[in-house]
Amino acid sequence: MEGFKNVNLGNVVSSSKKSGNNTNFVSKEDHEIIKEWNIKSYEVGVAFHELLGHGSGKLFTRDKDGTFNFDEAVVNPLTGKAVQKFYDVGETWSSKFTTIASSYEECRAEAVALYLSTFKEAVNILGFGAEDAETVNYVNWLTMGQAGIVGLEQYSPDTKEWTQAHARARFVLLQVMLNAGEGFVSVEQVTGEDGEPDLLFTLDRNKIESVGKPAVGEFLKRLHIYKSLGDDESGRELYEGLSQVKESGPHPFAKWRAIVLARKKPRNMFVQANTVIGSDGKVALREYEASHEGLIRSWAERLPAEEFVSAVERQLVDIAERDRAYFTSTA
Repeated sequence: MEGFKNVNLGNVVSSSKKSGNNTNFVSKEDHEIIKEWNIKSYEVGVAFHELLGHGSGKLFTRDKDGTFNFDEAVVNPLTGKAVQKFYDVGETWSSKFTTIASSYEECRAEAVALYLSTFKEAVNILGFGAEDAETVNYVNWLTMGQAGIVGLEQYSPDTKEWTQAHARARFVLLQVMLNAGEGFVSVEQVTGEDGEPDLLFTLDRNKIESVGKPAVGEFLKRLHIYKSLGDDESGRELYEGLSQVKESGPHPFAKWRAIVLARKKPRNMFVQANTVIGSDGKVALREYEASHEGLIRSWAERLPAEEFVSAVERQLVDIAERDRAYFTSTA
């Protein structure tokens, strides 16, 4: 049996996205567009990312008996020659691409989502008409570039390493957008309304089709082919090159990281309701105010201290009893 399963928790997504809280580094106009369309565009992006991003792609392999799982007449689109690289016996995606495997794959899926969101027919399948599809597409590209900046939080200047796969993937895609040129996107340091340093990311929606789409399409083609053929040398050169966070140049993101950290907004907290048995013997819903106090009270009433502690103690005793046979006393 082959296949995969994806779950989209609608209540979590709607709660985290509807506030529009994470829209630093864009104009007021773009902030309002994101605030209105974020949930819709996010759902489209996730569908393409999971179903057709992670859900697509074949690894070319050679079996123990020397046979291949692909037609040997297949031509590598990047070289115009017959396929010469593949996964040999015992080699896997993770063993070949090692330290970049996870982030590389997330970047491939994100690139699929960006690319497919430019096709109105594809977005229509998910329930958006022609005019709405265009806005969904714009917000997908806009939030991807903005996320590439926010993701700098997950970069360590000391070790020059990325600590989160998705953050690195989105930064790489931001680099692809910037490298596309022709005024498609820009990132510049500005002064915020509070007088402190800030960053501004802008994207020309009229150039998504003519500039952005070809750039991401070519990048995605290389990502996909290098993965399929197990060409870790070419894949690593491409991906690590675009992952570099530079100190100088037109986009000194290593210096701008301090601005990103200074502008970091607190994470959303979610206050959950509890169900209780009322005096009438019926189940009732108990809700709490959206505050620190409400969050604490919700947890306290969900896990009463006496019951929680006694349950933990019982589990610890049970574990100790089960392990007793494997230990000897030195007394």
